[in-house]
Amino acid sequence: MSQSEDHLLPQVLRMMSNKDHPGMRPRPDPRGKAFLAFAASCLCPGLGHAMAGYYRRAVIMFLTTLLFLAAFIVTLTVPRYVTALPLLFPLALLAQFSQLLDAADCGINSRTVMFPDKYARYIVGCAMLAFALAGLSAEITFLQDYFVDLDSTPTSDMTPAILTTDSFLERRNAPFTRWDIVVLNSPVPPYSEMIARVVGLPGEKIEITGDGLTIDDRLTPLPPGVDRYLPMDTGHAILDSPSPGTAANGCWGKPITLAPNEYFLLGDNSPVANDARFWPSIYGHQPGAMPRNQIIARVVAITWPTSRWCAFPSPVD
Repeated sequence: MSQSEDHLLPQVLRMMSNKDHPGMRPRPDPRGKAFLAFAASCLCPGLGHAMAGYYRRAVIMFLTTLLFLAAFIVTLTVPRYVTALPLLFPLALLAQFSQLLDAADCGINSRTVMFPDKYARYIVGCAMLAFALAGLSAEITFLQDYFVDLDSTPTSDMTPAILTTDSFLERRNAPFTRWDIVVLNSPVPPYSEMIARVVGLPGEKIEITGDGLTIDDRLTPLPPGVDRYLPMDTGHAILDSPSPGTAANGCWGKPITLAPNEYFLLGDNSPVANDARFWPSIYGHQPGAMPRNQIIARVVAITWPTSRWCAFPSPVD
């Protein structure tokens, strides 16, 4: 290298490092870019990558989110796959967290302007975060009200099928039939909701006798896991003979014939369950009958603890 070239190289390097040199285009101020990309991806997966100019990554992140969404829809609508939800949920959270961090990194390294200054980036980013949080809250509320919810029970009425330590998944407004476990508006205090098993359907005559459960005067086999339903009097004492005067609803000597849109619900833990045998009249219906519009969901699976993962398939699915 000649002496003149040796003196020229440092000058060129200084010119390249000087963002204010009139012959060079200054690099955009990077402050606020990471926050803006992060907030944009909270609003829509891949949006932050696209704003930062990383379009291929934006497509990948968006399609990955769609894949997880499709998997969630399958697990929530097909009962035999619902037990995969406890594994799918943390994986989806990890994927979402990773794409947010990657969006912030793309914002830091972005060569695009992404709004003219840092103040605009922070203002727009805050607005995007607010919209994202409001949208997430609305989505969760909508899902809980009309589709699915995670719940638990404070009572042992449905032991051993559902324990007080279990978390279960319920499908709102889902169809149900005999032996399905359902969630209902509680007809008695102190709880607002409770769970029970559907035993009697509209138009049927139900009576619990010393021999077992009879439906339309025929002894009916119980589903697996249910020991027996006990005939009791109004004082919660077990009956040893027909007692029309003191028998609880649908118990020995006091059968109940269900009207249209009425159901008879019992707890599997029959000695202690506060079920249809002891319920008062609800909105003008006969004592012990549960109106259809008070049954709000069907229990489809136990999701926690992992040792109790199981699904409750229904013939109506």
